[in-house]
Amino acid sequence: MKIVQLASSVFPITMGGIERHCHDLSTALVRTGHEVEIFTVRGRYKVDAEGQVSLIEKAGHPKILTALLTANNKIAHIHGWGNLPFG
Repeated sequence: MKIVQLASSVFPITMGGIERHCHDLSTALVRTGHEVEIFTVRGRYKVDAEGQVSLIEKAGHPKILTALLTANNKIAHIHGWGNLPFG
């Protein structure tokens, strides 16, 4: 299943609780066979089954929001909506 997560930033780049939770959840989902991307205000990231974070696309939030809305995702999981500049 294709899953996208939204967070204000991504662990280990930022060390907060939301970022850590999003990272750990993404890693676990990848290990069970899902395709996971994390969208942040700075870009799109992938987390592999070992927990390594890689940047897919660096962009500001308008471009990321457009990518999110046009992607063929099955689930969108939003972390800390009040911290995101989208709403």
